[in-house]
Amino acid sequence: MEQGTLRSRLILVPYLIFWGFISALLVGGAINKHDPLAGRLACGLLALPVLTALVLACRAGVLFDAGGITVRRYSGRTSRASWSEVESFIPVSSGNNSVYVATVLKSGRRLKTQGLGGYSARSRNVVAAIATLDSARRHGTST
Repeated sequence: MEQGTLRSRLILVPYLIFWGFISALLVGGAINKHDPLAGRLACGLLALPVLTALVLACRAGVLFDAGGITVRRYSGRTSRASWSEVESFIPVSSGNNSVYVATVLKSGRRLKTQGLGGYSARSRNVVAAIATLDSARRHGTST
């Protein structure tokens, strides 16, 4: 059976920032060969939080297959639910003029699907994510 993944396109932002920062470090080091080693090490250490944010952003998303859905959050927390446990997918206001897609389980628990959202419940991203997840739930596979 097929499987699918839904992720936000916003993961490109930390990716581009990271590689832009690394490129600037390499060009700066090549141009000015008289910089002290301590300065270069400090710049390298500054790149670590950016790299960490990149890894977490790329990891976050929703994976689904015939067996169910896996929600990966930015914090690294992962939740798995079988399709028989899933009641619905709904848009939820986050209180800061944005909406995210939540997976509602039959137990009443909500899984926040980070990276799947928009500025309103009718935004193209939110509607498309809910339609894709509903279709996968009905068919047990990705569309």
